[in-house]
Amino acid sequence: MLNTEPVLSFVPEPREPPNLDEIGTLPLDMQVKLLRVLQEREVCRIGGNKPIKVNIRIVAATNSDLEDMVKQGTFREDLYYRLNVVTLTIPPLRERKEDLPLLVKNFVQEYVTKYQKEMPSLADSAMEMFMNYSWPGNVRELKNVVERIVIFTDKTTIYAEDIITIFPASVNKKEDKEGLAKEKALLEKE
Repeated sequence: MLNTEPVLSFVPEPREPPNLDEIGTLPLDMQVKLLRVLQEREVCRIGGNKPIKVNIRIVAATNSDLEDMVKQGTFREDLYYRLNVVTLTIPPLRERKEDLPLLVKNFVQEYVTKYQKEMPSLADSAMEMFMNYSWPGNVRELKNVVERIVIFTDKTTIYAEDIITIFPASVNKKEDKEGLAKEKALLEKE
């Protein structure tokens, strides 16, 4: 008989705790399994039947209100308190624009290395476009945009016009009209 029971599977890195992104979307049956791992401090390999002792720390992230989910019964209260040892609240990227230059530079470096390309510089107008955009997708959106820029641009300097041609959908979103107006004005200056 085929076992169709969901399996909680992760292999922790020796020096890094597992990062459970969007822990709030974990189904209740998987929450039970994770809680057991955290309480018993043991796991079984897939296909194995012998428990293995682990000394594990978990980094869990979510955009969900877990306290509210506990009240609604969609997140286990015991798991919530087991995970809620240290809470770091990171504001959305639109509220910490001062981080953008460093993040953009870091992501450009990451992707020029990955795709074996030359390191371009960003013109002030391009950086202003990054600063004027609201980044509703936060750092994930920023990272994807930078990756597209690196993939599709072979220029040594990237200008605002290069960014608009590479990701017009992100720049032209209706909810970001103010940022778009600033970006168009920047293009007209150049």
